[in-house]
Amino acid sequence: MNLHTLVPALVMTVACFSSVLGAERTDAKCRLTLASAPLDTSLAEVGRQCGVQILYFSDITAGKTSPKLEGEYAIDEALHRLLDGAGLRFQRVNANAIEITRSGAFDTRADRSRRRAEPGAGSGLQEVVIRGTAEGLVATRIETPLRQIPQTLSVISAEQMRQQNNFDLGEALGDAVGITTLRRNSLFLSAYSRGFQVTNYTLDGGGALRPFSQLTYGPILLTPDLAGIDHIEVLRGANALFGADGLPGGAINLVRKRPLRQASVALSSSAGSWNNLRQEVDVTGPLTRDAALRGRLDVSFARQDYFYDYAQNERKTAFGVLDYDLTEGTLLTVGGSYSWNRARPVEAGLPLLASGADPGLPRSTSYTFDWARFETGMREAFLRVDQSLGRDRHLKLNATWLDGRLDFALGNFVRAIDTDTRGIPRQPMGRYTLQPGGQKQLNVESTLTGSGEWRGRPVDWAIGGDFLRADSQSFTRQIAFGAPLADAYRFDPANYPDPVPGQTTALSRREETRHTLFGLFTSLRVALTEPWSLSVGARISNERLESNITSYFPTSVVPRPLEYEYKSHVTPYLGTLFNLDETWSVYASYADIFLTNGGFVRSDQSQLSPSRGVNMEAGVKGTWLDGTLNGSAALYKIVQRGVALVDTAAVSTGQCCYTSGGRNTSKGADLELTGHLAPTWLIGTGYTFNESKQVVPGQIYVAPLAQSPRHLFRLWTDYGLPGLWQRWSIGGTVHAQSSMFSDYTACPVVNARGACLSGFRDFQTVQNSYAVISPRAGYRIHEHWKVGLNVNNVFDRRYYHTIGSINGGNWYGEPRNFLLRLDGEF
Repeated sequence: MNLHTLVPALVMTVACFSSVLGAERTDAKCRLTLASAPLDTSLAEVGRQCGVQILYFSDITAGKTSPKLEGEYAIDEALHRLLDGAGLRFQRVNANAIEITRSGAFDTRADRSRRRAEPGAGSGLQEVVIRGTAEGLVATRIETPLRQIPQTLSVISAEQMRQQNNFDLGEALGDAVGITTLRRNSLFLSAYSRGFQVTNYTLDGGGALRPFSQLTYGPILLTPDLAGIDHIEVLRGANALFGADGLPGGAINLVRKRPLRQASVALSSSAGSWNNLRQEVDVTGPLTRDAALRGRLDVSFARQDYFYDYAQNERKTAFGVLDYDLTEGTLLTVGGSYSWNRARPVEAGLPLLASGADPGLPRSTSYTFDWARFETGMREAFLRVDQSLGRDRHLKLNATWLDGRLDFALGNFVRAIDTDTRGIPRQPMGRYTLQPGGQKQLNVESTLTGSGEWRGRPVDWAIGGDFLRADSQSFTRQIAFGAPLADAYRFDPANYPDPVPGQTTALSRREETRHTLFGLFTSLRVALTEPWSLSVGARISNERLESNITSYFPTSVVPRPLEYEYKSHVTPYLGTLFNLDETWSVYASYADIFLTNGGFVRSDQSQLSPSRGVNMEAGVKGTWLDGTLNGSAALYKIVQRGVALVDTAAVSTGQCCYTSGGRNTSKGADLELTGHLAPTWLIGTGYTFNESKQVVPGQIYVAPLAQSPRHLFRLWTDYGLPGLWQRWSIGGTVHAQSSMFSDYTACPVVNARGACLSGFRDFQTVQNSYAVISPRAGYRIHEHWKVGLNVNNVFDRRYYHTIGSINGGNWYGEPRNFLLRLDGEF
C-alpha cells in the first residue's frame, strides 16, 4: 500500500551506516551475504554491509521480496539485482547516499524528496520526513515532486502541526498558507481560499466527501480531531479531476497515519490557558516476526474551556489501523476510528450596537446557557487494497464508511444591542433535536496508474472512478423563549432555564436526504521533450439528490419533496510545465469549474442550472539546497458564472425562487517558501493577494465572501541553536492580514418578537488590518523527551477573527495564552 506516497510529508526508512564514501564511485565493490528476504530487509543489509545510506519510501517496498545474493558485487550491480522486477529504480543522491523510487517518475536530482532527520536522533535506523512529493491532489495521482506539479499545492507536515499544537482540522487550516478561516460557532471553523469556501475534502486521496448541511456545523462528517491524521495536503484552486462538484477555491486531502515496520511509542501531553488539556498515545510496530502484519493505535483525550464564559468542550478519539502484506504484490489495509464529543457551545458570536458601532464587550462575553449541549459520535471504517500489476502498473482501491450521530440543544440572542438601553430587545431563540440526527457516507474510489514511454519519452497515466452515497436525517425544533436581555454587558445564564422539556413537535422540521455521486476520470502526463511535460485529463460526473422536508405547524403538516439530477458533465484539465534548469520551472494550468445550485428552482418551478466557470493559473517554482528548500509564485484568475441569486420579483421560501444571473470573480497572486533554510532551520511562509467580487445585474459587491482580506501573510519557523545551545530551538508563527469587511442589510430596531420597527438599512462592519505574533521555544531534555512552550498572541492584540453583522456572528480572536507540551518518543 502506498498511502504515504499520497502526500508530501511522509515517513521513510533510512538504512545508515558505518563508513562514509569519500567520492561517488559506482564501481566500488563489497562482500554481500543475503538470503531471500523482504526487500526492505535486503536493502538495509546492503546499506550496512556496503557503508551507504539507502533512502526510500517505507511503503514502496511493501509486499516485495528480494532474491538471494552471495559474493562480491559493485553496489550498482547489487541494487540492479535486487530491484529488477520490483518496479523500482535507484539514483545517486550524493557520494554516500542512494535513493530508491518507483520506475517512470519524472524527477531529477533537484527534484528529490525533501528529507529531514530528527535533531538529536541516534545512529542506526532513523526516521526521515519527506516534504517534496504529492499524489492525492495532483493530476496523475502518481507521486510527483512539488516542483513538477502545475498547480499551487502546500503541505502541512506532522512536525508543523506538532509545533503549532494543531489538534483539530480548523486549527491546522488556520495556520496554512493562503487559507483564511471563519468561526461559525465555538467548535468549528470554515476554511476559505482565493475568496471561496473550501467544500472539497478527501481522505487518503479518495473520492470527495460531501460537506454537510447546517445540521452538522463541521466541514465534513468527521469530528475534525487530528489524532489519526499524519499530514494534510492543501490545493489552492479548482480540483477538476477528483472533486469536480465543488467551489473552486481549493481542496483538502487528509492523510491518515500508517503502521510502521519498527516498533515505536509516541506520548504527548499538553496543558494551557483556560484549562486546555490533552493527552495522546500513539503505538505502532510489527505484529508478526516477519513484519508482514503491522498495526498502529492512537488514542487521545482532550478537554478545554475557552476565553469566553460558560463554554467548554471534551473530546475523545480512538484510531486503529492494520497493514498486511497479503502477497508479494498485494497490501491490504483495514482500520477505523471512533470519536466522542460533548460540548457546551456558543452558537453565535457577539452582536454590535444598533448603530453599527463596536460595543466594546469584554472578550470573555458569550451568550450561551447552562443547558446548552452539542454531543456527537462518529464511527469510521476504511479499507484499502494496493495491488502491484507488474513493473509499471499499480491498482488502488480505497473505501471509507462514516456514520455520525448528533444531539444538540442551543440558544442565542440574535439581535443588535440597543444603543440607548444597552439591552438586546428580542427574546433569545432556541434550537434543539427532537431525536438524534446524523449522516452516513459510503465512499469508494479506485485508480489504476501506470508508467511507460511514448517515442522514447516517459509517460505516466491514471484512470479511475469514485462513488459516494450520503444519507442524512434530522428532526429539529426552533422556539423563542425567556425575556429580552436587559443589559448586554451583564448576562447571567441562570435567568434562562431550560425551555426544551414539555415542548411539542409544533414548529419543527424533519429532513431526510440521499445524495449520490458517481464519477469517472482519466489523466495523462507525458514528457514532450527533456524539459517540457504536458498533463491532460477529464472527469465525467453524475449527481442525484433526493430530499423530503416536512414542516410541522400547530394546525398542519406540510411536506416538501425536492429532487434534482445531472448526468455526464465533463470537466477538463490541462497543465504544462517547463524545466528551465535543475532549479527553476515555469508552468500554466487550466481547470473547469462545475457546481450544482443545490436544487434551487425558478419562479416557474424549473430547476436552476448549475454554475460553471474556469480556473486559470500560471507561475514559477524553484528548489534549492539539493531539494530541501522549495518556493513558488503564481498568478491566478477564477471566473464562476450562473451563481444562484434570490429572485427579488418573487416570494422566496426554501428552495424557491432564484435566478442564475450571478457571477463570481477572483484574481490574485500566491507566493510561498517552505523547507530548510539551513540544516536546523525550518520555514513555512507565504503571501497571498486576492481581489474578489460578486457581480449582480445592476450592482457590484466587492469581496462576496466578505472576509477575504486582500493581503494575507503566514509565517512558521523553527531554528535549532548551535553549539552549547544545541538542545534549544526557537521559532513561532506570524499571522498578518489587511482589513476585511462585511456589507449587509439589517433592521436595527425590533420588538421582543423580532418584528422590525424602523425599516431596513445598509451596514458595513470592518475589522482593520492586524498582525498576531506567537513565539515558541523548544528544548530536547534527552534523546527521548522534548518540551515546548508556545505563547500565542504574545502582544495580546485585540481584534475580531470573524466579523458578522449588527445582529451577531462577530468573534474575537484569542487573547494572549500559553500552552506547554511534552513529547516522548521510544
